[in-house]
Amino acid sequence: MRKHQYQRKNEPNGAKYHFFELANGVRVVKTVGNEEFEHTFSKGDFVQGRTLKNFYFDRAIEKGHAVYVTSEEYYSSNAQSLAAQIDFIHKNGTEAKSRLELDLNEIASNPKIGVTEKESLIKSRLGQGIFRQQLLNMWGGCSVTGCEVKELLVASHIVPWCISEANRLNPYNGLLLLAHLDKAFESGLISFNSSGVIMISPKLKNHQSIGICSEMRIKLKPEHEEFLEYHRTNVYQNT
Repeated sequence: MRKHQYQRKNEPNGAKYHFFELANGVRVVKTVGNEEFEHTFSKGDFVQGRTLKNFYFDRAIEKGHAVYVTSEEYYSSNAQSLAAQIDFIHKNGTEAKSRLELDLNEIASNPKIGVTEKESLIKSRLGQGIFRQQLLNMWGGCSVTGCEVKELLVASHIVPWCISEANRLNPYNGLLLLAHLDKAFESGLISFNSSGVIMISPKLKNHQSIGICSEMRIKLKPEHEEFLEYHRTNVYQNT
């Protein structure tokens, strides 16, 4: 297994990155002081709206750069640094953990909530936190518009949470949507066909006035299709 170390010039927090070449990907270990965070990137992974394709390990060793990865959706000249990608995933995880801890403490300390209800709420909140983090890592922003303002984004289930218990935490059973798109999707006023093109229900009048247009589309993976097929058949209001 080959290993390559990289550190950005003038890195404010002194972070170092170690890249370990694997048969079908790269394991990245980010070290900040005494703390470590690692993530393995594999070919075919869907990260920040990109399907990872090829890793430039030899070039990184030769030039002392971070390992870069190309994707199916972008030209090779738009290759992305794995150091930047692990930074993004690490930040998402840290922020999600902080929010989750605050929410769990609030539930646990609320005297108006009974023990049984607390257990149910905590279990549900844990699932929501994991699911949202997975979608943030996958899409990097709104699945439709690309908006990266996290405060405006909702982790939306394709097959509703109450129906698909086995796939509640499956990131392919989810889209990361701006709040108005999430509400329209959840209500069945919009859906997406197998090519990712938006479908707008006849019941959604004057849809342009709320920022929804027929040119909208998402970059789907094959794993999304079984869930979207359910949504089109059972949730989407076609008439």
